[in-house]
Amino acid sequence: MVKQPATILCAIDFSKFSKQLVNYAAKLADSLSAHLVIFHSVCFPRSASQDTAASGQMSDSKEGTRRARAMIEELMAAQTLPWRSEIRTGEPVDELKELVLDHPVDLVLTASYGLSGWKRLLLGTVVEQLAQTLPIPMLVVKPLRQSDDSPSGEKLSLTNIQICCDLVSPTEPLFRWAVDLARPFGALLHCVHALEKPIDEGVIDPTTAPYEEIQQTLLDRLHARLVEQLPHDMQSDDSVATAIVPGTAGDQMIAYAKKHAVELLIVGVKRRSGIQKWLIGSTTEAALRRAPCQVLTVPVVETENRQK
Repeated sequence: MVKQPATILCAIDFSKFSKQLVNYAAKLADSLSAHLVIFHSVCFPRSASQDTAASGQMSDSKEGTRRARAMIEELMAAQTLPWRSEIRTGEPVDELKELVLDHPVDLVLTASYGLSGWKRLLLGTVVEQLAQTLPIPMLVVKPLRQSDDSPSGEKLSLTNIQICCDLVSPTEPLFRWAVDLARPFGALLHCVHALEKPIDEGVIDPTTAPYEEIQQTLLDRLHARLVEQLPHDMQSDDSVATAIVPGTAGDQMIAYAKKHAVELLIVGVKRRSGIQKWLIGSTTEAALRRAPCQVLTVPVVETENRQK
């Protein structure tokens, strides 16, 4: 089992949601007794569609770094927990990846601003690039509907955490993170699998038995496999629920999260063995774009044997 994250890095771009993001990061770090690092990379914005601060326009990196440090200190002025800043110059995705490879960082926090339509097709988002690139988990914080520009004395609350399980990819890293985040908050853990085929021959062989009987047998076996993926000490825990939902994974995971007031959705980012790149996956993509809650992406290694 992994331990609770010891170092949390919060990546900000000085957009209008940065205050909300650092407040969330501070509450999470406080709840987990973790060190907090505030990260910013001074660079030119790639597009006017990105809501970035004037620091991105600065041609002088030294002045840009000075101003970025001052802006971070202003953002964190009301926070009481220990923190430090890490300011670099360059492309944010590249600089952040280099930082987490060279320093002991356990979890990255960033915000998603929801580009849509042709802008997303042409530009993608920094968040999706990070999900494909980072070798460690990333927590994507969705902007709150109501303004949260001042720190709150209330502790962070997580009551429902959902894991997207496909029963094919390795899920151990997802469960380790889910359990280690659920326990400090006393959260209910929802392990959810989407059943896209009416009869999945990879799980049960078709027979001459009635359709309803076959389906019930399939559901029973899927539930058993979900439970088997849990850590042994969680398999009979009342704080864990398993669910099989019919339909495509992306749509059903989002629908389940909305129905059960899920506050954190955990999805895997797949990487095949060899030299192939990170594969974000359709379910992960749907979660990052449409989930009604925070999303934790966890890298998982996809071996060639699992693909066959």
